[in-house]
Amino acid sequence: IDGVDFVGGAPLIYVGAGAVDPLVVPMNCTFQGSRSSGGASMNDFYAEGPGRFYPYRCRAARAYRDGFNYTGNANGSPKFFENECSTGTSGTTSVTDNASTSHNDSAGVRLNGRYRGSFGRTVADINDARVINLGCLFGQAQSTATSNECLTTANTALSWNGGCSFEAGANPQCCIINTSTLYYRKMAAPVRAGTPEDTGTLTTW
Repeated sequence: IDGVDFVGGAPLIYVGAGAVDPLVVPMNCTFQGSRSSGGASMNDFYAEGPGRFYPYRCRAARAYRDGFNYTGNANGSPKFFENECSTGTSGTTSVTDNASTSHNDSAGVRLNGRYRGSFGRTVADINDARVINLGCLFGQAQSTATSNECLTTANTALSWNGGCSFEAGANPQCCIINTSTLYYRKMAAPVRAGTPEDTGTLTTW
């Protein structure tokens, strides 16, 4: 898929079932203005279940919920590679409205991404997700709150970060929830939120 603007409604949704393992490679595309009601349809780019999703130089903006969202289900979990992707404003009401987020055994890489403008946590990897972030900018959320960190790793997720940076602002740089681990190298140690849920491990790799 090259050079397509997906605008309004439910811009791009894939829900995998059974042994299907698609390869989806959008290039130079935008995903904008998701507004449908109910679950996945409120995200700009949504991939659920088994599959490989490799957006290249794509942009998600003005989502009702998340910009980019990857979620596992009973059939399996997605693998993703966001290469030089970016986000504009996303989300409307919740700390769970993210610029880019992965869940439930998802595995992926973000390379040279620029993420900012979410209503809640900017980038969040949750529930056994395994993610590598290289050369990314983690920006500030739309609003200021102790729970609107630029980078969140939660609920046994693992996040490896190399050469990344954080946009200056009032929100905390990172939060590592429960027994999650956030690794970093070739960058300054992220400043933690220091909230009661910020109990995970921050270490070099």
